[in-house]
Amino acid sequence: MPVKRWLREPLLHFLVIGFALFAGYRVLNPEPSQPPGSTRIEITDDDLRQMDIAWMAQWRRHPTDEEMRNLLDNKVREEVLYREALALGLDKEDVIVKRRLAQKMEFLSEDVSAIRDSGPDELKAWFEKNQQRFALPGRVSFRHLYFSFDRRDDRAREAAARSLEQLARLSPT
Repeated sequence: MPVKRWLREPLLHFLVIGFALFAGYRVLNPEPSQPPGSTRIEITDDDLRQMDIAWMAQWRRHPTDEEMRNLLDNKVREEVLYREALALGLDKEDVIVKRRLAQKMEFLSEDVSAIRDSGPDELKAWFEKNQQRFALPGRVSFRHLYFSFDRRDDRAREAAARSLEQLARLSPT
């Protein structure tokens, strides 16, 4: 008899339903294979394009397969060393790192401050040169003409034919 009493216990029902919900959630939403801060290094298509562009800027040609492999190896090695340096706390309280970051911020601010405002004449000339980029496509409009047999009896068909002839004369084609 104690088993039947336990089966009727609301607390047991609550625990079983809760376990089923958690189990169902775990099945539907498995944990990612790589936790945040993992050791996995991913090279994206954008990274490959950037390496190719940097190579072309220096050598005026695309890198060969072997050169691209070397670029990839260097990128991975650089990322591994960077992560190890952060793990060791080498970025903390380091005068050289602080100077380098400050220098980088100065370069960024100089680049932004070098942008000048264009005058109205320059903007107008640019717009006239590029106005096809801002042109809107042609629009079509229509009007609905309804010829009700309830209101016009047999004359509805005649009125529709007359209106169609008028529209045909107005139409450019």
